[in-house]
Formats: sequence, structure tokens, C-alpha cells
Amino acid sequence: MTLFVTGPGGGRAPFRGSGHWAKVEEEQGAQNQGESDANQHQEPPKPLKPREKKLKSVAQQVMTKRVQTLSRRTTVDEALQTFSKHEYHQMPVLSDTGKVVGMVTEGDLLRSVASGKQEHIEDIMEQHVICARPESEMGEVATVFMERREQVVPVVNERDELVGILTRGDLIRTIGKIADLDLWK
Repeated sequence: MTLFVTGPGGGRAPFRGSGHWAKVEEEQGAQNQGESDANQHQEPPKPLKPREKKLKSVAQQVMTKRVQTLSRRTTVDEALQTFSKHEYHQMPVLSDTGKVVGMVTEGDLLRSVASGKQEHIEDIMEQHVICARPESEMGEVATVFMERREQVVPVVNERDELVGILTRGDLIRTIGKIADLDLWK
């Protein structure tokens, strides 16, 4: 699997979904087996018309490459101005070397403002971030969007440097453009 979770201090661990999809596939497989036993005495199905091979979509094909980011030392006031200017809801936070070290949301900023403290982004950001690689299949990313209710997944290269970002909107636009997109194999 090409998705992983970043952690404090630069650590990372493989992202393992909830297992829900494997259970659904197993149940569907058993159900289909029961149907195939019942259909053994019917006429064989007619051959399908040849069609184009389904497209396999990967993060690199779908991601937004120009990403607005924040640094750890960005103040909450500066972040508010950036969010307002670009109308973003969530942004990645990068280290001085360009590695994803966190994510900050509008909600994080609003809670900080409500507390009245003068904080930096590193004080309020989420440090555990699910990241994808450019070669990550969009089916994996779509599952993260659905199961984990993530809105944004940063895309990082082999050196863990940010190279793009995937949003739910990117996924929707892709599905709208490519009717025969094969997300889940």
C-alpha cells in the first residue's frame, strides 16, 4: 500500500484501513457464489462487445501540483490572512526541508482565535497526516476520503517532500471527466 501516516518527529507508519472493504468484498463474493450455483442451469451469457480497457487512475494524474503551504513558525494571524485570501479550508504545514509535518484547518484557526492566545501553527496543527505517493491508486485515496472523512491528502515523493495535494474536489472532477475510471479495480 502506498499510503502512510506521518507522525511527530518525522516518523511514519503504513496506513491500514478499517478492513471494512475486505469484509464487504467477502460478503459480496459469497453472495455471488450462491447466485452462480442457482444460475448453473440457465443459458450461457452472450459475449460482451469489445470495449476499451478501463483506466487506472493514480494520484500523480489527479493531484493539484501548485499547493499553498504554511510553515511551522507561521502565526495564526498570518495563517488567517492566507486562508482568507485563497479561500482554503485546510493547508499542509511544511518543515524547513519541505517535508509535511502537519495539517491545519479553519477549525484549528478558529479555536486558536477563540482561546485568545498568540500561537504559531505548530502549536495547533494536526501532526498525524495521511499522505500518498504519486503512484498511489486513487481507489486507495478515495477510501481514505470515505472511511476517515479526510478532506485533503498531501502527495509526497520518496524523500517525503510535498509534490502535490489531493482533495475530494479533485476526485469528483476526475470522475466527471473520465466516465470509465476504474477506482476500485
